Amino acid sequence: MTSGREATGLRVPSANQPLKLAVVDDNALFRRTLVRLIGRQPELTMIAEAASGAEMMALLTECDPELLLLDLEIGAESGFDLLPRALASRPDLAVILLTGHDPLALQGAAVEGGAQACWSKSDLRELLGQLARAGAAPESLSR
Repeated sequence: MTSGREATGLRVPSANQPLKLAVVDDNALFRRTLVRLIGRQPELTMIAEAASGAEMMALLTECDPELLLLDLEIGAESGFDLLPRALASRPDLAVILLTGHDPLALQGAAVEGGAQACWSKSDLRELLGQLARAGAAPESLSR
């Protein structure tokens, strides 16, 4: 099932196949922006999006993302609550939490919960650029 190379648990793009991403965020404008940014990176492919925890679980059943970009605040739900559900459903899934707050303050809890990193939404271009590079590793994705 692994199409890309493994780098300490995070699959990164191979020369032949883009990294498959899914996004979970309740803000439709943010999701559309992220889809557009992902579309500019040929090494990345957007395969699914969800606006809630229930939709996230459905997409994890129906799709095969390699990486989930998960918002920390999804309506009344918390990304910290959704993270263990996602990983229980798909133990091989890499997850990066996204926040509009200070990601450094949340980094430890994110990694402890099973995520590769926590990133600020304002740094998405940098994150996607790092993901698109074949040598990216979770350590380099920390914010």
